Amino acid sequence: MKKTDNMIFIWDFFKAKGLSDYGIAGLMGNLYAESGLRSNTLERLCIKRYSELGINFTDDLYTRSVDNGAISKAEFLSPMGKHYGYGLAQWTTESRKRGLYEYTEQQYVSIGDLKAQCEYLFSELSTTFKNTLTVLKMAQDINSASDRVLLKFEAPKDAELQIEPRRKYSKEIYDLMGAEMVIIGSARIDENGHASGGKAGDQNGKEVSTQEYYMHPKRWITVRAKEPQAREAIARNMEWACTNNNIGYDQNQNQTLYQVAKPLGFNCSLVGTPCETDCARLVRVCVLYAGIQVSDFYTGNEVDALLATDAFEVVDVPMPDGLMRGDILVTKTKGHTVVVLTNGANVKPTTPAAPSNDKLGWIKVGTDYYYRIASGANAHGWNDIKCKDGNTYRFYFDDKGKMQTGWQHIGDYWYYFHDTVGSGLEGAMYVSDKDGRQFIATF
Repeated sequence: MKKTDNMIFIWDFFKAKGLSDYGIAGLMGNLYAESGLRSNTLERLCIKRYSELGINFTDDLYTRSVDNGAISKAEFLSPMGKHYGYGLAQWTTESRKRGLYEYTEQQYVSIGDLKAQCEYLFSELSTTFKNTLTVLKMAQDINSASDRVLLKFEAPKDAELQIEPRRKYSKEIYDLMGAEMVIIGSARIDENGHASGGKAGDQNGKEVSTQEYYMHPKRWITVRAKEPQAREAIARNMEWACTNNNIGYDQNQNQTLYQVAKPLGFNCSLVGTPCETDCARLVRVCVLYAGIQVSDFYTGNEVDALLATDAFEVVDVPMPDGLMRGDILVTKTKGHTVVVLTNGANVKPTTPAAPSNDKLGWIKVGTDYYYRIASGANAHGWNDIKCKDGNTYRFYFDDKGKMQTGWQHIGDYWYYFHDTVGSGLEGAMYVSDKDGRQFIATF
């Protein structure tokens, strides 16, 4: 078993909800057995039964088909008139799948959205499975937590045969994700292992990326934003930067990220142009995204620049157990800087309010529109979206996530999208009837 981004997200999510480390491991060991910790997993027997009917689904295609309505709500709840599992917890019964479907619909996110599924799972634990939630919060050993989730929450028909395998998975996850682990994110080095000279953008997924905490040889100074909302925004933007391969590392081109991100509100998830940064300039962009105006800096004067905003303070905490998500670490002499993405073992979990400019749904940047389908992810290509008037219209977003208007040549055909600014339906697709009359189509 290897550490994955999904594993880190799920662990941190339930840590923030107050589950003990043993409880989280027990829960996640069961989720791993059910779905491999993938939120778009369709039960393999269901895929087989569809294939027998000549319908070939992958997890991805099935999820998109539910999202765009090709698979109806009724078919999702009871595929081919039977019960099959879907998602992180392999929800199977119609009532529990209905809850998942309606929750993601209300949130305007994909049925396979990881964050939404974690939220729905926790809502189940908080209501229908309250006693199980209590066990997971108070758990002092992995096996009892794993057994509780298996027997009372998942409850498969062959539960007794699953006890030992799921205990094993839970122990492996605990060993990988124990409380001592803290994750940090930063701009690190270019694709050739040099400080400059590479191609724009992240060429190998490692130029700007996350890693486990380590003690730098020059030692760290911990700088902490005074407001929890600011800390959350800084961490969130760093996470977006680490997963956006348009953002690479180059000290000689370190201002290009700033230039590209400025008109986007410094939101790194919206950066669609290959650009470069270095460790300090990336931290600055994260701070600017949090709404804190800070002058340009490098690691040698970073602490002074941050303190000058009056929004930060230097804290002396045990490393890494006392670190908070959103803390900024700077070497004591010129060298490196990172953002802390997970809480240390001694930090009481909190759930900061999301920054106001981190919302789902329609987002306007300058004169352009984007549609946020999940945290850090915008719609691309064709999307059917339910609008304020209650109707669903078809929109098209380019490879940067920008909504298209007017005439557009897509594939082998031309399409027309409403282009009247302020109409309320700007971007909605037109169709023609048999007489050639055009009207905005509903779906």
